Amino acid sequence: MRVTSAAPPSSGAPTGRSLLPLVTGFAALGGFLFGYDTGVISGAIDFIGDEFGLSAFGKGVVTSSVLAGAFFGAGLSGFTADKYGRRRLLIFAGAIYVVGALTAALSPNVETLVGSRFVLGLGIGITSTVAPMYIAEMSPADRRGGLVATYQLAITIGILIADLVDEALSHPGGWRWAFGLAAIPGAIQFVGMSRMPASPRWLTGRGENEQAEVVLRKVGVVADAAHEQVAEMKEAVAEERGGSWADLLSPGVKAALIVGMMLALIQQITGINTVIYYAPDIFEDARFGSAQSAIWATVVVSTVNVLATFIAIRFLDRWGRIPLLTAGLTGMIVSLFALGGRSSSSTRARMAERSAWSPCSSSVPTSPASPSPSGRSCGSSCPRSSRRRCAAERSRWPRWSTGARTSSSASRSWC
Repeated sequence: MRVTSAAPPSSGAPTGRSLLPLVTGFAALGGFLFGYDTGVISGAIDFIGDEFGLSAFGKGVVTSSVLAGAFFGAGLSGFTADKYGRRRLLIFAGAIYVVGALTAALSPNVETLVGSRFVLGLGIGITSTVAPMYIAEMSPADRRGGLVATYQLAITIGILIADLVDEALSHPGGWRWAFGLAAIPGAIQFVGMSRMPASPRWLTGRGENEQAEVVLRKVGVVADAAHEQVAEMKEAVAEERGGSWADLLSPGVKAALIVGMMLALIQQITGINTVIYYAPDIFEDARFGSAQSAIWATVVVSTVNVLATFIAIRFLDRWGRIPLLTAGLTGMIVSLFALGGRSSSSTRARMAERSAWSPCSSSVPTSPASPSPSGRSCGSSCPRSSRRRCAAERSRWPRWSTGARTSSSASRSWC
């Protein structure tokens, strides 16, 4: 008869099968923030550039600073997760999101903004590595695949919400609110993960086998199965401690390592991150219509991203990984060629048009009979944020009436 000396769960902690969705939800919040902080810059960067007087290079630095932070965060999260535990790192990441979001929202200068975006990137790097690990180690084996996939779903939802927030706050100063709102889910992750248990795999690695069984039972694993899983974890931990870096090049591991690295590389070099960062500008450059249409087109892309993730989660086990990967890569190849071709033809047409007329310097018409050049309003080739301000100004001008003329303010430039 085996006697366990596991400590009871802390007072007030959730118990029973209800703990599993809470574990998944709080950990997946890191994915939501990953997507939100990645996508929110697309609608904010023009306003940031106007407020701080940034060049194209400066805008690129602001945009990419979060990636620099993510690089370091992901690199540091592996050994720190083993030393301090997955749960503690996710709590720390929640605090990073809160601090980074509020600092970005209150940035008095571009240097502070870049620094705060770098801090947010640290949180993204940590959660991108640790959150899926934590969910996998907390999940029963028969539900592990679908639950881990919720992290990716949370990323796509975060991107979609960021696009909607950008649309709602598309006015000078609105970007500060858009950045600051990320502090709310960050605080929820911080508080929620503080009440979640440690990963059973991490507990097993520290020799706390009885407590690991308690955690597994709290997420719905029956007692006998929990005992077996802990035994398997003990064996896996022992094998890991006896391994070395040279084992990665062994015949049985090398091929899998190369495939895994190539899949990660392919996902990045397709340029999807660039499309997300600059989607409104890409659609606008492709002459997709007005700036508003370009923003809504970005929302459509994010919505399709969410729906495709639902499809992957639903049919992952039924269709298999390879067919879904093949379909996804084929779609990306076709879409990127189409996007590149459309952008190229639009660029040539726009350059030819600019040689005859500069829309950003055109004057406001003084009567209905003298429309703006080429029938445009607010210069469709002007920066998007400038056109929004122009539209806002125009809405305050005296309305046209038959035979009437506008006030002297109508002589201002469109941009």
